[in-house]
Amino acid sequence: MSNENIITVEHLSKHFNLEAGFFSKNKKNVYAVNDVSFSIPRGQTYGIAGESGCGKTTTARLIIEMYKKSNGSILFNDEKNELPQDISSYSKKQLRLYREKVKYIFQDPARSLNPRMTVFNVLTSGLKYSSLWTNKKAALELCTKIIQEVGLSPEDLWRRPAEFSGGQRQRISIARGHANSAPRLQTRRGIMYVNSRSHFYCQDSGLRMTLPCVPMGISSGSWHCDGRSRGMSL
Repeated sequence: MSNENIITVEHLSKHFNLEAGFFSKNKKNVYAVNDVSFSIPRGQTYGIAGESGCGKTTTARLIIEMYKKSNGSILFNDEKNELPQDISSYSKKQLRLYREKVKYIFQDPARSLNPRMTVFNVLTSGLKYSSLWTNKKAALELCTKIIQEVGLSPEDLWRRPAEFSGGQRQRISIARGHANSAPRLQTRRGIMYVNSRSHFYCQDSGLRMTLPCVPMGISSGSWHCDGRSRGMSL
C-alpha cells in the first residue's frame, strides 16, 4: 500500500434496512454501496461518476463517517503517521480531529451558507470549535489570506452570501473547508456550481488539497479532475 495515497477505500459496502421499528425482522435491505475499492493520491483531484442513485453520495458520506459502513475499510494516511489507519477504529477525539482535515463541500452553496452571516463568520463558525482556534485577530489574518487564494477580495469578508454569484458562493464554501487547514476536501456533486475560473483559482492559488469530487457526469468530471489521477465510475 502506497503512502502517497491519502485515502484508500477497500471493499466498501453499505446497506440500509427497509424495515423500521423495534420488532422488524431486518430481512429486507437496499445495497447503496456494494464492494467499492479505490485510492486517492495526495494532492490530486479524483472523480467518482455514475447515474443517479448509484451510491456516489453515500460513498462520500461514508468517508466522513456520516454513515457507518456495513463492510470494508476506509484508510486515512495522515502525513504524521507512517501507516494508514482505519477511521472506524478512531476514538471520539480522533474522529473530531479527522473531520478537521476532511471537509464536505455541499452541493448547493446557496443553502449551505447562512444568509444572515457575513463571509468572515461563515469561514470561522466551525474554526471556533476546532483545536486550531487561537483568537479573532489570527482568524482574520487567516481568512484574508484564504479568501484571496480562492479569487475574492478581503472586502468580501464583510459581505453576505446573497451578494455573490453561484460560482463565488462555491468558492466561499471551498474557503470555509480550507479555513481549518485541511489536507483534503470533499464535495458532493459540487462540480455543477464550480466554473472553470473557480477551478483555476483552486489549482493555481497554492491551496494544497486533495479533492475527491462527485460530478454530474463523466464529461464534467474529466474536465475538473486531475488527468494523472484515475477516476471511478459507479
